[in-house]
Amino acid sequence: MTPQRLSMTVLTCALACSAGAHAQTAASMGPAALQGTVSSAQEAAMEGVLVGAKKAGSTVTTTVVTDEKGHYAFPASRLPPGHYDITIRAVGYRLKDGRAADVAGGAAASADIALEKVSDLH
Repeated sequence: MTPQRLSMTVLTCALACSAGAHAQTAASMGPAALQGTVSSAQEAAMEGVLVGAKKAGSTVTTTVVTDEKGHYAFPASRLPPGHYDITIRAVGYRLKDGRAADVAGGAAASADIALEKVSDLH
């Protein structure tokens, strides 16, 4: 394994571990403000995908990670009501269509996310 490839592998593992720890904390923080499932044609439910939500006009992105069933949930304590652009990080995949969601107080918004495999990783 080349030094560059080893560095990328270590970085990917570190990101996945830190995201997983955050997801466990997020699940215990109360009701969800935004939730959904991430899937692709190649894999039904996608585990370990980083899902980000950035409120319109903000510079802050809140990120959670999908579980073994491809489910993600942002706790209401982390996403105040507003319009959010949704982003993902999954090696070899991209959003099939742009995603956004409107979060209102009191009820969880739902946004299922479809990914498509990328043929060129450049």
